[in-house]
Amino acid sequence: MPTNPSPISGDFNEAVYQFLRREEAFVPRIYTDTKGIPTLGVGYALATRPQAGGPLVLRGRKRCQEPLFVVAA
Repeated sequence: MPTNPSPISGDFNEAVYQFLRREEAFVPRIYTDTKGIPTLGVGYALATRPQAGGPLVLRGRKRCQEPLFVVAA
């Protein structure tokens, strides 16, 4: 997707969110992305897959040593 670079003024996270919302669209529900990852909104992955072909690990609000939940692949 070609874009024209432009300077960011203000909050970086808000600028990224607005860019994604404009370019990728907002989906107001949980959906499965093209890689099979449960996703919400403008591409916020609700889980990660640390190893290719391995189980999904749900993301928590805080980083922790152990995954909060593991979902079988």
